Amino acid sequence: MKLFEEFQPVSKEEWLQKVTSDLKGKKSIEELSTAKVGCQVVSPFYHSDDLTEQIDIPSTGYSSTILGVELTINNDEIGNKLILESLEGGASFLKLKIKNASPDFKILFIGVMLDLITVVAELDGERASQSCKEYIQSHYDDTLSNFIFNAAGAHFIKTEKSVGASFQSLLSDGSKVILSEGDSSTFFQLPIGHNYIENICAIQATRLLWANLLEAHGYDHNSRALNIICFVPSEVLSSVQYDNMISLTQMAMSAMSGGADIIMLPPSDVMSNPEGKENTRRISRNIYNLMTMEAHMHRVQSPTDGSYLFDKVSANLARRNWNQFIKNQEV
Repeated sequence: MKLFEEFQPVSKEEWLQKVTSDLKGKKSIEELSTAKVGCQVVSPFYHSDDLTEQIDIPSTGYSSTILGVELTINNDEIGNKLILESLEGGASFLKLKIKNASPDFKILFIGVMLDLITVVAELDGERASQSCKEYIQSHYDDTLSNFIFNAAGAHFIKTEKSVGASFQSLLSDGSKVILSEGDSSTFFQLPIGHNYIENICAIQATRLLWANLLEAHGYDHNSRALNIICFVPSEVLSSVQYDNMISLTQMAMSAMSGGADIIMLPPSDVMSNPEGKENTRRISRNIYNLMTMEAHMHRVQSPTDGSYLFDKVSANLARRNWNQFIKNQEV
């Protein structure tokens, strides 16, 4: 016996009559529609009748959301400590900006099992890149596919600070990625902010736009995964680190609920100290650890499924940016 077969379907009109009755004439539902997600006014009530089409959010690149850390490295020994600190703190994706022109990778990667994590290394010059390749070849049987040199062997779509600009970058650069030869991993960095609903809808709209691009070029929408990296631009943070701890928590929760592949959270004192102190870096990592080890949020697949609000707003967001992209292409 199926539980919901015992209940008769309720139309939107019937629900609205019930809402109007419960409001007792104090306000109409139109007066309650004041919240905004991007440029859209959001209603407090959505129904399956609001969906003109079935919304199918494509699958994610990773099986669940993982923690990423971005590190700037000027010294090999200090860099090694920062890398180990990040890995021991739960990170499995590292974005390394190695500023040293002649790094000693035997020191930098002491105790680091590169075959178990994903590393994106921005190296300063050909000499550093060659030295890194030689280190990997001497310590591993083959070149590591999950170790990416200066974005070679993977596609990194240009990072923007606003969601709207990010979408247009995704569509313009994404077309080139899809048309390029090979089946390299594709990474897209999406900025997130204080609006919980907007963050979730932006992630889902990104997946819909990527699916549109693939289908426009003759591919199945699940044929090439897009790895979405959610990051927090410094512009949305406060100079008060304790406020940032709260803000980063809700941003991380929205990113995981929306289905981000990778979450990168800066230390809460990043506005006064770009690298952060040891304890603020640890607290930011522990936001992710609490969501996974205590709340088990990563075990819930597509937590927004069945929410007509997210489906409707995400579809509208994707449609508007897709139409803008087509218009730009025609011009």
